[in-house]
This record gives sequence, C-alpha cells and structure tokens, in this order.
Amino acid sequence: MFRVWRMAPWIRAPFLLLGRPGVAIALIAASFVATLPAAAAAPFLSSSANATLHSQIRQACPTSVGDLVTYDMHLYSPTDYQSPWGYLQSTSLADEFSTDQATEAQLADVARSGGGLAAPETAWYATNAKVAVGGAGAKVTSMTIPDFQDHVTTVAGPSGSGVWIPDGFASAYHLGVGDQLVYTSLWGPPTKLRVAAVYRDIRSDPNNPAFCALHTLIFGPFGAQLLNDAIPPVVLMDRQTFMSGVIPYHGKSTMMFALDDPTVPIERTAGVVDTIKSVNFAANASFNQCPDCVSTSSDLSAFAVRSQLARTGIKPTVFPITAAGVLVGLVVVAAAAIFWVLRRRRELTVLSAHGMGGFSLGIKGLLEALPALVTGAALAWVGAWWLVRTAGPDPEISRASIIDSLWSALAALGAAMIVVLIAAAIRCRTLTDERHVRRGVRLARWPWELLLIAAGIWAAVGFGSATVTRGALGGDGGIVVQVPARLLIVPLLVTVGCLTLLGRIVMFMLRSRRTRPAGDNGSTRRRSMVWFLGWRRVVREAAVVAVLAGSTALPIALATYGDTVTRSVQATVDGEAQLLVGTDVVVTLKQRVPIPAEFRDNATEVLRLTGVTLAGNGVNLYAVDPDEFSKVAFWNNHIDGGSLASVLAPLSKDHQPGTPYPAITSGNIPIGVQTPSWGFPTDTEYDVQFVKTLPAEQGGYKSLIVTPASLGTEINQAVPQLWIRGEPSKIMAALARLDLPAVSTANVDAVYPNTVFQPLTYTFEYLTALSILTGVVTVVGLLLYVEAQAPGHRRGYVMARRMGMRSGTHRRALLLELALPLLAGLGIGLAVALGLTYGFASGFDVDPTLPPNTLITLPAAVIAGISVAVGVVALIASAFAQVRVARANPSEVLRDTV
Repeated sequence: MFRVWRMAPWIRAPFLLLGRPGVAIALIAASFVATLPAAAAAPFLSSSANATLHSQIRQACPTSVGDLVTYDMHLYSPTDYQSPWGYLQSTSLADEFSTDQATEAQLADVARSGGGLAAPETAWYATNAKVAVGGAGAKVTSMTIPDFQDHVTTVAGPSGSGVWIPDGFASAYHLGVGDQLVYTSLWGPPTKLRVAAVYRDIRSDPNNPAFCALHTLIFGPFGAQLLNDAIPPVVLMDRQTFMSGVIPYHGKSTMMFALDDPTVPIERTAGVVDTIKSVNFAANASFNQCPDCVSTSSDLSAFAVRSQLARTGIKPTVFPITAAGVLVGLVVVAAAAIFWVLRRRRELTVLSAHGMGGFSLGIKGLLEALPALVTGAALAWVGAWWLVRTAGPDPEISRASIIDSLWSALAALGAAMIVVLIAAAIRCRTLTDERHVRRGVRLARWPWELLLIAAGIWAAVGFGSATVTRGALGGDGGIVVQVPARLLIVPLLVTVGCLTLLGRIVMFMLRSRRTRPAGDNGSTRRRSMVWFLGWRRVVREAAVVAVLAGSTALPIALATYGDTVTRSVQATVDGEAQLLVGTDVVVTLKQRVPIPAEFRDNATEVLRLTGVTLAGNGVNLYAVDPDEFSKVAFWNNHIDGGSLASVLAPLSKDHQPGTPYPAITSGNIPIGVQTPSWGFPTDTEYDVQFVKTLPAEQGGYKSLIVTPASLGTEINQAVPQLWIRGEPSKIMAALARLDLPAVSTANVDAVYPNTVFQPLTYTFEYLTALSILTGVVTVVGLLLYVEAQAPGHRRGYVMARRMGMRSGTHRRALLLELALPLLAGLGIGLAVALGLTYGFASGFDVDPTLPPNTLITLPAAVIAGISVAVGVVALIASAFAQVRVARANPSEVLRDTV
C-alpha cells in the first residue's frame, strides 16, 4: 500500500492543484472558515480581559490608579492645645521639611527601580488651618501641588508671589489680589501671606483630573454638602511658600503614582503590583515608629482581578460559539473535498481501474489539498489576530493567547485534513469496484435533527441562569456579569436542528416535484423559459439547494440575533442607569442659576429635597416644571405603558387656592390627601397619586414629584439641580467650560462602567462578528456550486443557444437558480433571529430588579446591510456563472473533460 503512495500520482499530488485555481480557492476558503473561529477564540478572550482592564483605568483617577501613598508630615500637632513649639525650637523647620522631601525621593526611587509607575505627583496640605480676614476668622485647607496654576481657571491675577484663593471664598470675605491672609496659630506668631490670584473654585469642576485623587479632601465625604459644617476652601500656593510660612496643622503628604503606561497589558500587571507593594513597604518602613501615620491604596490589583473574571465569565459562551463555527467550516471543507472528486473524476476513475481503493484515492485527495489547507489555516491564524486587534474589544493581545491561537489553528487544520481524507475516500468509493453490503437501518433517513432540538430544550431547562461570576478574592475584584450559557447554547442547538430539519423537508418536497408529472392543463408550457429552466435546476439539485439555503440562513440568524442581543442588553442597561440618575447628566448646584444658553433646549431645573416624610414613608421630593421635565427626564413607554407627560399630566392642571397640590409618587404612600414633613412646619397638603416607577429613585428612596409652587417658602431649603439630556461626554466637556457653581455631577456613563455589567456585551459582539465571517460559507458554497455545475451548464447552454434561446434568458435563469436558495435563507434566517430574540428576551435583562424591563432594539441597519449583501452576492455569482458558460466552444462542448 505504501509503495503505491510513492508512485507519481501521489508524489506529484501537492503540485497538481496549481492547475485547478477554482478548486484551490474553494479549499483555501473552506480551510480559512474552519480555522478562523478556532484561532480567534484565545485572542478574543485576551482582548476582552484587556478591554475590561483598560476601561477601568480610563474611568479611574489617572493620578492615583497606580498607587496612592498618604503619610503624616513630620511637622504636625496632635491637638491645637498641645504645642510642639519647644520641639520646633530644637529642630529647625527646614530640617523637618527636608526629612519629608527625603522620604518622597526614597519612595520615588523605589517606584522607578521597580518599573510600571510614572514619576509621582506630590501634594502637601494642611487641613483646618485658621486664617483671619478683617475681623472674621475662617478655616481653610492649605495645599501645594506641582503646576497647580496650569490646572485651575484664573478669575483675577496672577500678580506677584503669594497664595491663590477660590472665588467663592474671595467673594464671601471681600478679598482681591494684593490683599492679605493672616494665618493664626496657638503655637506662635501669625503669618501674613499676600493674595496673588483668585481662581475658580475647584469644586465647580468635580472632574478636574489634577485633583481627583484628593476628592474627599476637597469635596468632603459623601453628603458633606448637606451638613451644617462648611467644607473648608482650598488655598493653593507653591511649595516654597508652604515651607517658609505655613505651619502645618495636621499636615499630610500624598504621593500620587499614575501608571507609566495606561494601556498596560493584563499579563504585565503582576509586575506593576509588585512595584506598588515595594513602594508601600518602603512607606511603612519609614514610619515604623508610627504605623498609623501612613496609609496606602491602589486599585490596580482589583482591576486585574475583575479583568480576569471578565475572561472567565465569557468562556462558557465563547467556546460553544467557536465550536459551532468550526463545525460549519468543516462542513464546507467536506463539500470542497467532494467537489475535488467531481473535478478529478476521470483521473480517479482510471486509477480505480488499476486497483486503487477509496482510501488510497482519499490519501491522494488529501495530498493535493494539503497546500491549500495549510494556506487557508495560515491566513486564518494571521487573520484572527488582525481582526481581533482591529475590531475586537481592545487592540492589546497577550503573547500567550497568540501561541494558544496557533495551537488551536493547528488542531483545526488537523481536523480539516481528516475531513478531506474521509470525505474524498467515501466519495471515491462510487468510482471503484468496491462493493459494500449495507446492514441495518440507514440512520441518515431518520430525523436525527430532533436530537439537537431535544438537546436545546434540555439545555434550556438544565443549564443554570446565573449571570454572575464571583472572584476568589471576595471584595478584591468583586463580581462581573456573565451571559447565561443557555442564552447562546440553546439558540445554537435549536437553530441548527430546526434549519437542518427544515432543509430535509424542503429537499423531500423538491424531489417529490421532480418525480411528479406535469399537469394536464399545459401549465408547464405557459411558464417562461427563465422560470422553467431555473426551477428545473433547483429541483434537480434539491440537496445542494437545501444545504445552500441552510448555510445562508444560519450565519444570518446568528449574526442578527447576536447584534440584536448586544443592542438590547446595552439599551436595557443604559435605560436602567438613566432611570436611576434621572437623565443623562444631573448637576447639583450651590444656588439657583439660569439655565445656560448651551443647554436651554435640552435641560430643566429641578429642586430636590431629601429627608421628606409622607404618611410615614421617606421619599426624595423633586419640584419640577412638568412640561419641561417630561422632555428631559429619561422615560420609556415600556416602564408604565404610557409617556412621562401623561404620567405627570395632573401636575399641569391649574391649582385652585385652598385645595391640595397634586403630587405623583412611586412610594408606598396611601392615595389621597397627605401632609408632608420635611423638618420644619408646613401647611402644604398634597393630593397623592401613585405610579409604579419614576425617575431618580435612589438610595432605596422613592420619588415624589410636585410643582415648585407647592413648596412655598420652603423652596429656599431645596437643593437646585440642573438635569440635562444628551451625550454625557459632550455635556461634561461643556460644563467644564461654564462657570457654574456646581457641587457635584452625576452621569449615566459613570453608573455601570467598571461594575459587574461591563464585560456583558463582549460575547454577543464575538457572536455577531463570527457569524458575519461565517457568512463566507455562503460565498464559498456558491463558488463550489457554480464550479460543480459549470460542465452541465455549458452543455445545456450550448444546446439551448442552438434552439434559439438568448443569452439574457439564460443569465436570468442562472440568477433565479442562485437567488432562490439565498433569498430563502435570508428570509428563514431573519425569521429565526426574530423568534430567538423574542423567545429569550427575558434573559437579556441582567438586573431584573431594576426597571425598565428588556428594551428590544432591532438592528435595522444590519438587517438592511445583510439583505443588500445577499442580493449583491446573488448578482455577482450569476454573472460569474454566465461568464463561465459563455466561453464554451460548441465544437468541443461534447468532449468537455473539465
């Protein structure tokens, strides 16, 4: 046997395919389709993990995402009444500051030697420092930070040396450039410092990246703006001024280490974490006599854990998708192998006449196909890396995943080689004299597709619906949402099973029409030649047509379903975030201001009162203009079955004196007239009406929406807010340019990033991309079909032309022949996608406890694009087929050996 394989037909086999470019292209494309899903899985998982990591880094404070080291400066007072003045007499102030600078340099050296962290930015500050302005006293926070002048907006000045004070502080105490601040101390004489500039208060720009690491120091703890104690304003100065004149009250130093590379790959985070640990160890060692004098924090370790959880969470769904893509590709490889047999039929018949069996001929087929298979696999491996890098969640892909991708590609190549060998060997048995006795029942005649459908039903019942992957480190890294396996495995099994069963039924129906005699009414003669010729070819190749329609329907169904799920999940998550915040961006203000002209068409003023009690239930009260509020606040008709304007319609009615004011609430409050309690006497009464959900239900408190007129004099106690509708990033950029007295901002983009919901849509993006790429199956199938039918089409075309048929008629018949299965696949695929979408819609809402429920968003543009693509493919394929047959030489057509 092995001696036979060393003969010329086998030795020259790898080079014979060069003369058959059509077969070579088909085999390369088939190998590419089979290998690409296997090669793309590992890079995609790596890209998803890096995307999760880098998204968290982008959302975090850039000056502290690496490490934040805060320690007490060597000059500090335990209490205002215990003076260290005697200590200061024995040790100079300059020496103490020199010690702090030495500590700072030591930690910077440790970070630099470890690598991964940028040079630190260090802030020195003293909280609750007392200053005297005229006859009044105030508390301020003295701060020095590198290049602070470049990170604030100047209102007046600068002029000369001195301190920079915020505009609100300057206005309250009537200070200007050139005036003096007098720092007082129980320890020694006062220090006079000149005002060099007035800057716009940092608290009006809560997202200023230069001060984000000091957010709690500047803005106070959460809710501090509602307390009686005012948050001290920040007086900025250079380091020399701080060192020379300001004795620190509880002085602290904060070293802010940003990452050297914000796009650090996840496999390098371990080294950066080691550097962070070294810095923290050195910081603690410097204060070994006072362990409470230093504190450290870093988010990078938790970010890395969450990123690994994202990869773990999508594995159970990525692997089935990959397996399905590989199996579809192997089917195409088998079809290409059979096509090779058809194209080499004469040579294979001669070899079989000389005693070669099916297995030997299968080896010849494998040897001929091997260069094309290797080429397709190599292109798939490179293409997988390129596609994930350019269109994946993140361009960063680990080297380990590329190696894993190579092994997966080799495994898929090995499977393709086995499939070619088996398919060619089985098909070549029909050319040999081998006889096989068939025993038992032919399984192919049984509806085995029902097993796939049954497996899908079992998976729907038996697979878990958990949407959460938890980290082994508990709170360090938290949890991430994963797509329930059944949300993808069940549709895959059911879709493949149903499409295969439908294909079998269609094939049976077409074959029955082939054997059915024409009607007695002469209907066949009345048909156009285009329909007659095209339909007869479809009926004659019933099996091929059914496979072609199924191979068109499957990627269309999965791609449309995947894109619909991605859009619907994102729309649902965005809707929940918008309903939680109230709208896209909410700005809390110090005092009421006119709506800026830039937001006049998409903003409204809202007056908010917290701590309101109504019938024993705590609610958040929002006083709004109902007409403007219904235009700006987020709402969806799925929430309550109607528009927000209709929900708030009672508030728009004219109020009659002496009657209760209308109010809408989502709280557990009895309907009817109620008197609110908000910490001070009131005679206001509300006629309460209940709805299930309202915007801005936060912190477990339901909403109560009223009109501003109902507040009366209590309106001065309300916190003004500006609700703005639009693109959050553009709104935040515009707010940074405006001089608004902002206390805080909330936007929908900050609700779910870096939380459990972030990696959710990666899986469906992968499914969509892979399904679109698997659509190459349709093109390859058409190529195989056109090439396989070319000899018969040529003979029929020559004979038909001699009988007077025009070339245009034959071209339209070819278009009908090829368009019917493609259009049928398009319709079936879209129908299956819609059925899957609405059948599994409840699983798209990963947080069913929050309204609204699933917001299904159909990808109209994708559906239109797929439809156009199918039409274009049908036109190109029919034109190519016509070109192939039009070149036939009538004198040689009956001796065609192609």
